[in-house]
Amino acid sequence: MSLYYYLLFVFINLLMCSYASGIWVSASGGVIPDGAVIGGVDNENRPLFVVRARVDDNVVPGKLVTTFAYSHIPWYGKEIQRAQYEVLINGPNRWVPCRGKNIPSNAFRAGVESGTAMYICRGHVLGVRTVGKVHSGYGICYLPFAGNEHSISAYEILVEDANC
Repeated sequence: MSLYYYLLFVFINLLMCSYASGIWVSASGGVIPDGAVIGGVDNENRPLFVVRARVDDNVVPGKLVTTFAYSHIPWYGKEIQRAQYEVLINGPNRWVPCRGKNIPSNAFRAGVESGTAMYICRGHVLGVRTVGKVHSGYGICYLPFAGNEHSISAYEILVEDANC
């Protein structure tokens, strides 16, 4: 194989893996771009989309329901709202069981809080599967729901496929 074809092969694989890993698209006002990753459903069976938003100097994963114009982010015991957010599109959509700090090496990194990696989790609060954040330093899934931040130690975490 010539060097040209080898480099072309490597470049195409890098593009495919980057695309498979998803991209974050800026949005506001409840807008959801095509290809958005769904992480759960709310208590009225509306899809909950995987988003992240800036809180001070942090980038924090959370959820969005299209009927609301704001993202919902778990933050220090509360469910806070942000008008500006980023939506995960064409990203991984494989969820694996997780408990505590046993975060898989292929967990999809979605943000940072105080210099610590944040991942996307989902779990149940009052019978509703909702989306939130895992702070890698604590190994807890924090879920925004009904105005509060709920914490659970057994949850599902979003992972990337190992072939990239």
